[in-house]
Amino acid sequence: MIRQITEKWYEYNIDIHNIFIDYTHAFDSIKRNKILDSLIQYKIPPKLIKLVKLSLENTTAKVIVNKLYR
Repeated sequence: MIRQITEKWYEYNIDIHNIFIDYTHAFDSIKRNKILDSLIQYKIPPKLIKLVKLSLENTTAKVIVNKLYR
């Protein structure tokens, strides 16, 4: 999928912004507002910052180990 996106980006000569979020690590230990502050510091477009913010807000997770919820 990433290859197709990159091909279209090249074919149509448009800007592309990729964000990869690794949800396998412990997100609870990270101060989420610091992530947003870093994006602002690196001058990421506001629309993309809003998308990241929405993906971090009001999220819940469940861990299943041996068919038991933890």
